[in-house]
Amino acid sequence: MDGRAIVLLTAGCAPGLCPAFAFWACKASAPGRSIAVTPMRSEQQQTDQHADTLHPYACECHAAHLPSSRKKARMRASLFKFGLNLWRPFLFAGIHVTVLSEDYRFARVELRHRPWNRNYVGTHFGGSLFAMTDPFWMLLTIHNLGRDYYVWDKAGNIEFVKPGRGTLTADFVIDDSLLAQLRQATASGEKHLRWFENEVHHRDGEVVARVRKQLYVKRKPAR
Repeated sequence: MDGRAIVLLTAGCAPGLCPAFAFWACKASAPGRSIAVTPMRSEQQQTDQHADTLHPYACECHAAHLPSSRKKARMRASLFKFGLNLWRPFLFAGIHVTVLSEDYRFARVELRHRPWNRNYVGTHFGGSLFAMTDPFWMLLTIHNLGRDYYVWDKAGNIEFVKPGRGTLTADFVIDDSLLAQLRQATASGEKHLRWFENEVHHRDGEVVARVRKQLYVKRKPAR
C-alpha cells in the first residue's frame, strides 16, 4: 500500500458509520483502486501501552497505487453532504443540507419544523436558526482556498427578525472575486478577518433572521 488518506468524523457520528463513510470517501478519491479501511488509535491510545481499543471515529484508508495527484483530492461534495446530513447535531435539530455544489461554491440549508425541535412557544428554537448557518462559510472557504490556508470561525451574531415556523432556508455563495480578495489579503502571511452575512427565509420569502459570521484566514508558512 503506497497511498493513504485520513478520514475523521466527529464524536457525534452514528455508531458504525465511520468505517463505511471512510470507505466511500477513499473510494471516491481512488476509483477502481483496492481500498482497505483500518481503525486508527487516538493519540492517548498510542501512548498507552495497555490500550486495547481503537478510536471509533477515526479511520485510515489505504489505496493501492494511489497517484500522488489523488492524495490531495477533496471529498466529493455529494458524499460530504451525505455525511453532514447524518451528523447528529444537524439530524436531530431538523437541519438538512439540500444543495452542495460540486465546486463547493454554493450551499442551501433547510431547517424543518418538527415537534421535537420547537421552542416553548411553538416556533423554531433560536439556537437551531444559528446552527443552520454556523459552519458553512468556513466549509466553503476552506474547500476553495485549499490546504495552504488556515480558516477558522472567529465570531458570529444573529438578529431575530420574526418568529420562524415551517421550513426555513439559508443560502451560502462564494465566488472568484471573494477568493481573490482573501488570497491577496493573506499573501504576506498576515491574518485576515472577514465578515460574511446572509439571511434565513421562510418559504414565502419573508426574512426570519439575519446572521453574520466572521472568519479568520491566514496562509500557512511555507514548508
